[in-house]
Amino acid sequence: QEPTCLGLCERQRNIAVTNNECGEPCDGALLETKRCEAACQKPVDCVLSAWREWSRCDTSGSSQRYRSREVKQPPQFGGESCKGPLHETAPCALRDEPEPCTFSPWGKWTACSRTCGAGFRKRARTILQLAQPGGAQCTGELEMMDHCWSQSDFCLNHTMVDCKFGPWSAWSDCGFDAQRFRERNIVQLSQRGGELCKGALHETETCLPKAVDCLVSEWTEWDNCDRDCGGGQSHRQRQVHHFPEHGGKSCPHELVQTKGCSTQPCDKE
Repeated sequence: QEPTCLGLCERQRNIAVTNNECGEPCDGALLETKRCEAACQKPVDCVLSAWREWSRCDTSGSSQRYRSREVKQPPQFGGESCKGPLHETAPCALRDEPEPCTFSPWGKWTACSRTCGAGFRKRARTILQLAQPGGAQCTGELEMMDHCWSQSDFCLNHTMVDCKFGPWSAWSDCGFDAQRFRERNIVQLSQRGGELCKGALHETETCLPKAVDCLVSEWTEWDNCDRDCGGGQSHRQRQVHHFPEHGGKSCPHELVQTKGCSTQPCDKE
């Protein structure tokens, strides 16, 4: 059986015959609404187009070529998002084998950032030669970091202090992308070789948007009676400003009201 989703159905009617001075005026709503079931939309996953052809390697000295693709179908109704880049670049390969980019050797490691316990150290290198047009580009980091451990007499004579997280904040409101997040802070850094904090400072999760109730306007003033005597009709109405979403309260059935007016007999000439 197909899943169903709640929607809003309506029906209306018109006044076919207006009463005369002897007849009874119409009574009741001209428009009724109610909640009804409809087939749910199935999730539609994101679809990427095929890659376009690589751009040409011209003779003006450009050493890069590129290609691109696009989103053919964005995700809908909770479908999977597209994964992967929309643009790619690559070095051009020319026949004369131009000089590639070259790095310098790695420098020496710096001293450990901590005098007690776990810390980090780093080393760096530079680009000695930029690639000639069409030559291979440098790939890789210019700076490298590594964990290190230091132990000194000061460490041995003082108590270690572990890193501590603060409490998680309250979850944010559910966004239009059905995601919410929360965060926390580090309230105590590790000292003298204490344990480092492990874990994320930010978390996200899927959520259900809050229910939105139907919102209708106030009733308008009663309009003028359509007859001066002998029984007529007067109307007033209200409008739906916002239909219900995500299980919110449904709209009222009655959006138009009528009542009798000018019921006094007409003077006979």
